[in-house]
Amino acid sequence: MANTGGMRGAEKAQSRSVPPPRTIHRAARERAIVAAAKKAFIAKGYDAASVAEIAKEVGVVEGTVYTYFDSKLSLLYRVILEFYEPLIADVERSMQRVSGIRNRIRFVIWRQLVAFIEEPEICYLVIRQLHSSARSYDTFVVDLARRYTAVSVRLVNDGIESGEFRPGISPLLIRSVIYGSIENLYWRLLYRDQEIDAERMADEIADVVFSGIAAENAHKQSVQPSDSALLQALLSEALQEIRRLNENLEKLRQESSDI
Repeated sequence: MANTGGMRGAEKAQSRSVPPPRTIHRAARERAIVAAAKKAFIAKGYDAASVAEIAKEVGVVEGTVYTYFDSKLSLLYRVILEFYEPLIADVERSMQRVSGIRNRIRFVIWRQLVAFIEEPEICYLVIRQLHSSARSYDTFVVDLARRYTAVSVRLVNDGIESGEFRPGISPLLIRSVIYGSIENLYWRLLYRDQEIDAERMADEIADVVFSGIAAENAHKQSVQPSDSALLQALLSEALQEIRRLNENLEKLRQESSDI
């Protein structure tokens, strides 16, 4: 006699592993809404883009969008999350194949530059909105950015513990210098319509950072005078921007405490 009980059990297990058509359809529509939102936000900016035009792009009524996302802001968060999550995973995974603290910091710098090259529009969206509407970003984007940049803080701490970097330096400040200089470089090249040479710029930024934090007995790589002057200027601009952002955050904290 055939083992029909076993066959039925296998069929049930298979049916449970396959999502029902309605679930597949909903997931596909959600992806379409996110893609349309990304397109609208990049083209017009967050403030100018409307949920109505996002819905029109997908081919649904505006109310349908709100059955997937409770607000336009939550849509923006989803667009940004879908950019950052794979980037964070890639950095953590790929860095395991890089040996040495200095090489790993250089890799982190290089990977961010590559992100600008591969998806300049979404990077532009994130930076522009972060500067223009810091209040709505005070929780979601700040936490996401901290997750993404935490690896640089960890690497600087490792360098201090190993004796490669000077004791007493602030890992948080070095993190701000690294990413602030990258952002300022991005704006310069964007407005001048120049291409980013990720390999060369990663070397130069890393050289300037290392020259400032290396222990006295550590080997310091040389930087060409012209390159050094450019990177020093970028770092100066980055520090000014960091101070401005800190002032804005302090104002937000004061306003929140008054409510």
